[in-house]
Amino acid sequence: MVNVSYPGYFGESTTKLFGLGYTVACSYIKHIDGYRISGTKIAAIKAMTPYRFAAFLGEMVDAGITCTGEAETFFANWEVAA
Repeated sequence: MVNVSYPGYFGESTTKLFGLGYTVACSYIKHIDGYRISGTKIAAIKAMTPYRFAAFLGEMVDAGITCTGEAETFFANWEVAA
């Protein structure tokens, strides 16, 4: 959790790697915990198994999210699986 509190605490390569997760975590807090997207999507995300949730966060990283604005677009386009 140190890297989340102090980005740049570790060496350059480790900080770069953790930085991807930091942006996704901030986006999750803003849009999911902040109830800024539809309740249906929030419920679907919160109901995910730990394995599926980790994969979901990986999808966000793979989508190239670098700020919470890009995450807003990601969530708007994300479809809840039937």
